[in-house]
Amino acid sequence: MDNFQVKEIKNNLEFIFNKFAISNGLAAEIASRGFVFSEVEPKKILFVGLSPFYLDYSGPKMYSFKPLETAERYPRHFQKFQDIAESCEVGSDWTYLDLLFLRERDQTRVIQLLNDNTGVDFLRQQIQISINILESINPDLIIICSSMARPFFGIDKQIAGDDVLGVWMGYNFKFDDKFGVDVITGIHHQSIKKGVKSTRLVGTPVLFTSALAYFDNPTKSRLIWQMRQVLKYHYLFFGIQNFQRRGIRIDRSEKLRNQIKVLTQKLIEIRNAKSAALSVSRYIEAEKLRDSEFNINEIIKLLLIAQK
Repeated sequence: MDNFQVKEIKNNLEFIFNKFAISNGLAAEIASRGFVFSEVEPKKILFVGLSPFYLDYSGPKMYSFKPLETAERYPRHFQKFQDIAESCEVGSDWTYLDLLFLRERDQTRVIQLLNDNTGVDFLRQQIQISINILESINPDLIIICSSMARPFFGIDKQIAGDDVLGVWMGYNFKFDDKFGVDVITGIHHQSIKKGVKSTRLVGTPVLFTSALAYFDNPTKSRLIWQMRQVLKYHYLFFGIQNFQRRGIRIDRSEKLRNQIKVLTQKLIEIRNAKSAALSVSRYIEAEKLRDSEFNINEIIKLLLIAQK
């Protein structure tokens, strides 16, 4: 974010929190503590939480932070994101966003805000800012690190005729069974997003998980493997170029056939080069070619699955 964007978000949040601080009930209590927001930047991976922590002794505060700098200064809370990004071989190409900007340690109290109209309006106005931030950075992969944040994306909305419940952001999703992720395909016309009900996130894969701090090693390893697969083959299976937009369906079959043809020819060339390297005992070169052969084989397999 540049300074203008940071200032604009800060001004909007000051207006919201000052207004609700003089309301009543739980919304007033929480709003009076102030807010925290992250200065996100366009990155490959976006981690999403529910809300910042609040400690009783910290007092009212209104401030922003840079996720990468905070990971270095406060590794207890943010180093896990850096570790996962490095395991996915993207280094520091990640950022973090809390869906809400209110400060509360007990997330069940955040959900209690849904019990009255004032609380719902308090949440709605914060999420409208979050939508704009999400749309502006357009990441390759979104990881939702809170089960309580999940409903606000609209994935659990219930549609019965003209009645729709649980819309919130209102993103529409399609499950991709090749990678086990939900992919954004559009946005519902009743989304709380201000202005035109359209999205730049069509084709964006989303992984809904829970708090990473509670993952055991096998669960964390599975998440990292899944993330690596999505990022590795992103250009082939995700992004707007591989999905429907404005009623125009992009024909993928011919594109896939051409990609398979090119990769198959490349595979033949690599195998020939590997055989030549082995015949003159260039084993290090042959090993590198074998790795390339394996990677291209895996891509071809996925493309063949996508054609079915």
